[in-house]
Amino acid sequence: MLLILVGISFKVSVVPFHSWAPDVYEGAPTPITAFMSTIVKMAAFAALIRLFTVCFAAISTTWLVVFYVMCVLTLLVSSITAIYQSNVKRMLAYSSVGHAGYILIAIVSGGNVGELVLYYLAGYAVASLIAFGVIHQIEESGRTVFLSDFQGLFRKNPLLAVSMTIALLSLAGIPPLTGFFGKYLLLTQAIGSGHLALALVAIFTSLIGVYYYFKVIIAMYSTTGGDQIITISAAQKVLLFIMMALVVMLGVFPDWFAFL
Repeated sequence: MLLILVGISFKVSVVPFHSWAPDVYEGAPTPITAFMSTIVKMAAFAALIRLFTVCFAAISTTWLVVFYVMCVLTLLVSSITAIYQSNVKRMLAYSSVGHAGYILIAIVSGGNVGELVLYYLAGYAVASLIAFGVIHQIEESGRTVFLSDFQGLFRKNPLLAVSMTIALLSLAGIPPLTGFFGKYLLLTQAIGSGHLALALVAIFTSLIGVYYYFKVIIAMYSTTGGDQIITISAAQKVLLFIMMALVVMLGVFPDWFAFL
């Protein structure tokens, strides 16, 4: 059980098995990074939940303590480290680690884990795909992905700036976007199961997340930066509108997720 836990923890990049994620997220091509942060993470969490809530359910008292400790460490380490990142891809890597910590809350709390985690991961995946899509377009325009390269993005391409804003606000858990309701449901379940301290840690780290997400948002709407226009195709514009609509609609009407 311990070896399986270590292996899957490495796949979902929870502390202390997360150190590979920032370097890989930064070094890999952005489309590959987007794939790793969404599809790979969702599949790994599906395996983790299946194994530990079904196969190892009889000895849950053994591994729940380990999950609790990893959850707290993941939330704290990822949030504090993300503050100091100037590379936006590295920042999103630590953000991804932090969201893995939120998902561990559902496993520790018990209850209807599968549907809750699926909803949270769906909202996280859509927002992450938008964010990495915008990063990819910035790279295609000949820039790097440091915070300074996002300066004045709204003047260069308003759609990219607005879509990135919606994605980051959802990842930060700002209502009425899907990220808010995902965190709200997780915290409600944690408090209902008696894990008040864990919920308080999650709220504290979520507030830290708002700070480093807003660093990017403020940079995009600043008046500094170059005036070079970034152009995207009509198909890319349609895709961004669809993804933004999903982030908003799944937040405003979370019950719709049950019918998808």
